[in-house]
Amino acid sequence: MDFLTLVLILLIILAGYLIYKQFILKTSIKPTAMKKDEIIREYELKLEQIKQEYKNDEQKLKEEKMKFIKQVNNELSMNLFFDDVEAKKIIQHLLK
Repeated sequence: MDFLTLVLILLIILAGYLIYKQFILKTSIKPTAMKKDEIIREYELKLEQIKQEYKNDEQKLKEEKMKFIKQVNNELSMNLFFDDVEAKKIIQHLLK
């Protein structure tokens, strides 16, 4: 096999891979509003799990809820999807 044939085969393989990646492996990008709703639902589910786990121990429930709320606050402050006002509303919603 000469060098030109090898280069041609490699270019064909590369072109095939790029076409495959471009058309076959398209990832679906979720709209921002949908992603925000999913994040909020996740937080609500985790809070419900905490409530169920510690429903018999009121003191432990308060401690775990506060830990969780602090964690959520920290995550939301670093999340690009949410601004400060939205983060505060979510925290208030979770505290109710």
